[in-house]
Amino acid sequence: MRPVLFREQVTQSEEDWYRVAGAENNFELMHRAAFGIASSVVSILKSTYGYSAGSTVLLLVGPGNNGGDALWAGSLLVNRGISVKAMLTHPAVHEFAFARFAKAGGQTIDLNELSGINPHVILDGIHGLGFHGELDFATVALINQVSELAPIVAIDLPSGLVCDSGVVAAGAVQAKVTLTIGALKPGLLTGDGKSHAGIIKIIDIGINYSTDSNNIIDMTDLAAVYQGEESGSHKYSHGVVSVIAGSARYPGAGVLSVGGARASGVGLVRVSGQAQNFVCQTYPDVVPSESLEKVTGSVIGPGDSSTLEELVSHLENEIPIVIDAGALAFVTDQRVSASLLERHKKGLTTVLTPHDGESLRLGFSEADRIRRAIAMAQKFNCIIVLKGPGTVIADSSGRLFIDTFGTSALATAGTGDVLSGLIAGTLASHPNQEPLMLVASAVGLHGLAGRIAGPTCTAAKLPEFLVQARAQVLDTQE
Repeated sequence: MRPVLFREQVTQSEEDWYRVAGAENNFELMHRAAFGIASSVVSILKSTYGYSAGSTVLLLVGPGNNGGDALWAGSLLVNRGISVKAMLTHPAVHEFAFARFAKAGGQTIDLNELSGINPHVILDGIHGLGFHGELDFATVALINQVSELAPIVAIDLPSGLVCDSGVVAAGAVQAKVTLTIGALKPGLLTGDGKSHAGIIKIIDIGINYSTDSNNIIDMTDLAAVYQGEESGSHKYSHGVVSVIAGSARYPGAGVLSVGGARASGVGLVRVSGQAQNFVCQTYPDVVPSESLEKVTGSVIGPGDSSTLEELVSHLENEIPIVIDAGALAFVTDQRVSASLLERHKKGLTTVLTPHDGESLRLGFSEADRIRRAIAMAQKFNCIIVLKGPGTVIADSSGRLFIDTFGTSALATAGTGDVLSGLIAGTLASHPNQEPLMLVASAVGLHGLAGRIAGPTCTAAKLPEFLVQARAQVLDTQE
C-alpha cells in the first residue's frame, strides 16, 4: 500500500521536515528534487536518443517552486554537457534557482527565438501543486506551440492539472512522463489527469510520507488478500456468495457476475434469478438456490436482476451486499435509503458500483471524481466504487483508494458485471478483513486481469484472466 497525498498534506509534510531537520539551507528539498529531475531527464535522453551530452533541453519556467525545480535541474543538466534553454512564462521567477541556472551557463530565450530551438526534451515547470482554475491564453498558446517539438516531461504535475482532483484545464500539458516530487498525487491517477500524466515516476526527496486516509493498492496488498488455500480447509471455510444476476433480457450478466465471483477464491457460489438455469449450464459447479443459509456475501442487480421490492427485502439480510447495475436505480428510494442507513449503523458492509453515467443519474455530477465518490459514500452510507479512468473506492468517513491497475482494456461491455461478482466473492471469503481494503483489492485484481488480457479483452474471457492474475500476484511474492 502506497500513500497518495493531497496538496495540503504535501505542504504540511515538507514544513514538518524542515522544522525537524533544522536545515540551514531553505532550499534543501528543492536541491534534492532538482537532482532527481536532472538524473531522470538524462536517463530519458539516453534511452530515447542513445546519448545525453550534446542534446538540447527546453525549460518552460513558471513563477512558483515548479519553475525553481526546472531552473535548478537545468543548471545540473548544463553541467552534464547538455544545452539548456529556458522560456520564462512569467516575469517573476525563483531567484535562487535562477541565479544557479545563470551561473551554470543556462540561457533564456523569448518567444521569437523558439522557432530556432530543436529540443530533445521539454521540461514543464509552469504550474504545479498550486494550480487551479484555467490556463491563460498565452500559456495555452505556448503549450500548443511546443507540444509537437519533443516529448514533454512534467515536473510534479502536468501544467493545467489540478492536484487534488484530476480535473484538467483546457490546453493543459500532455506529458510523456511526469516526475512527481516525493509522493503520488491524486490528480495524476484519476479522471482526465490520468491520461495527461503519461508514465509516472516518483522523485524521492527523503521525506517519509504517510497517510491513513488515501492510498493505492500494490501487489503486496493483493497477495495478502488473494493468497493460496490453506491445507485442510473446506468449501464453507472460504465463504459462500449469493449472486442475484441476469434476467430473461440479459442472461449473460448472470454468467459474467458469477464468473467474477468464482475467480475470487470463494468456496461456493449460489445463483438465483431468471437466468439461473442459463448460468448453471455454463458453470456446473454453481448451485441454483435462493437460500441464504451460510451465505457470507452477495451481489444484486447485474442484468436488471431485481425489482425495488426485492432490493428492499434483500437489504434486511445481515451480510455484505454489493449493489450493481439495474439495482443502483433504486438507491434513492426512501425505503432503500433508510435500509442503507440502518445497515451502516449496524456496521454492515454495503457497496455501490456506479460508473460515471450512473452517478450522474443519481444526482452526482461534480467533475472532481474524488469528491464525487466521497459525497456518494456519505449520502448512501456505504462504500462507493466509482468506476472509470482511475477508479475511486471511498467510504463514508472519507477514506479512499485510487486504482492504478485498471486500463482502457476494461472499457468494454460486461466487465463491470465481472467486477461486481469479484467484489462480492472477495467480501464473502474474507469476513474478518477490513472491507474497504477488500473492495479496493478486488478492483485492483480486476485491473490486473485486464492488463494481462490486453487490448482484445472481453468480459466473457475476463474471469479466466482473473485466475491468471491471482497466480501472478502469488508468483511475485515468492
